[in-house]
Amino acid sequence: MELIVTDLTALTLAQARDALHKKEVTATELTQAHLKAIQAGNPELNAYVLVTAEHALAQAKECDKRLAAGKARDLEGLTLGNKDLFCTTGIRTTACSKILGDFKPAYE
Repeated sequence: MELIVTDLTALTLAQARDALHKKEVTATELTQAHLKAIQAGNPELNAYVLVTAEHALAQAKECDKRLAAGKARDLEGLTLGNKDLFCTTGIRTTACSKILGDFKPAYE
């Protein structure tokens, strides 16, 4: 069965995973689709405190390499939005608190 979806953000995680493994879509394409949706909706929704597009695209590129080499992990290439309370090395994490301001953790 061939996957035909015009909006990659409409895929379930299982559909996206299967499409990645069948090489019907790349992690970079999935990431770009989600970043575009965030850019379009976030001004009104204010759902994302910080969008790290460059970081996400760099990770997607690495995922694409592992997928192409057949070394993909189970959830390789699927997009993920992290809450602002999970520390990510070098990425501003505030838990939406002014007290944390520009806190950039040195750990995850």
